[in-house]
Amino acid sequence: GAGGGQEGGGAASRAADVSASRPAGRACANVSAAGPGAPCLPAHFVFVGGLQRSGTSSLAALLLSLKGVSGLRFDVGSAAHLRRAPWKVIVDVHTGSWMKFAYFKEVLATGGAEGKLLQAVFPYRYLLHDAKFFPPAALLTHPTPISPLRAPAAAAALWAQWRHFWPPAPVFLDKTPEILLMAPFVQSIFGPSRSRFVFVLRHPLSWALAAAKWACRSDNGSAPIPPGSPPVRRLAGPSVECIDGQLTVWLAAHERMATDTRMLRSVTLLRAEPQGW
Repeated sequence: GAGGGQEGGGAASRAADVSASRPAGRACANVSAAGPGAPCLPAHFVFVGGLQRSGTSSLAALLLSLKGVSGLRFDVGSAAHLRRAPWKVIVDVHTGSWMKFAYFKEVLATGGAEGKLLQAVFPYRYLLHDAKFFPPAALLTHPTPISPLRAPAAAAALWAQWRHFWPPAPVFLDKTPEILLMAPFVQSIFGPSRSRFVFVLRHPLSWALAAAKWACRSDNGSAPIPPGSPPVRRLAGPSVECIDGQLTVWLAAHERMATDTRMLRSVTLLRAEPQGW
């Protein structure tokens, strides 16, 4: 698809520079030093975000094919990975109980090793699921640049968890859709000069129809057919009301994103479809 770059700046970006709450401010001297036991950081962090079903997985796969880029990986057959798996201490905000391994494996199989799954520092959220039960305002309650989670100990803990699932490379890449709504928080942890963000935007109607499979109940035409009417082929599909609700979710999320980009030093917006909406 066609895309455009945008560089955040101004007072908000300069204010973000003041943020000192980030783990180990220095980059590793060489790639091999950035392994699981290293306190230093990769040269750059690239975060891919966007609403689920927008094309974030496809974009991440393309970026991971580039030399020097490495993403988080989780091997369910690795004893070391299972021993360190953060899902063991993640409280599912939807149920209030510990995350189940079966659910962890299901999400891993469908969305890959997303950063939100491999940490227990910030709350686990699944925006596409949450949109079925909560108003848009509740969906936007993600950590911000002034969150208490920005404390040095929490920031160091996040990297300490992620680095065990990351093959060392000059560039760290994570695809977590909800980064769309918490990018300023992530930048405040790893620093404006080291953080890069790429957001995928899909046409709102295309996205609403694609996401309806997970976000809407099917309307199978259960209304009675008047006597004497010709046979009607009933097709299951989302209701107009649900699609309208999905459009509201899209608008709320991207209005927040548009506001937040002013706090980001480096952000690129990519459209999933050709320009000309």
